[in-house]
Amino acid sequence: MTQPLSIDRLVEELTAFVRNGEALLQALGDGAGDDAGDEMHAARQRAQESLAAAKQRFTQLQDSLSNEARAAVDAGEGYLRDNPWTSIALAAGIGFLVGTLLGRGRRA
Repeated sequence: MTQPLSIDRLVEELTAFVRNGEALLQALGDGAGDDAGDEMHAARQRAQESLAAAKQRFTQLQDSLSNEARAAVDAGEGYLRDNPWTSIALAAGIGFLVGTLLGRGRRA
């Protein structure tokens, strides 16, 4: 079962990934000794697991943000369809304001 998506959980997984990467580098650097192969294998395994978990979280985050953006666009389009004259008046007002500000900047 997956846990709910959260920034804190993502940061924890990225931190664990970095820690496991550091352990892998240290195991590669400590090539002396009989345990070096086992340590390197264990460090590599932890790094791969952390990377897989981080990839999964980033994919979930991307999907979540994409869905939220799509919902916002749909809500905006719905508002425009339901209130066309209000939308036209708002766009005209913003255009007038921007035009006035830009015109003033050129005269100064």
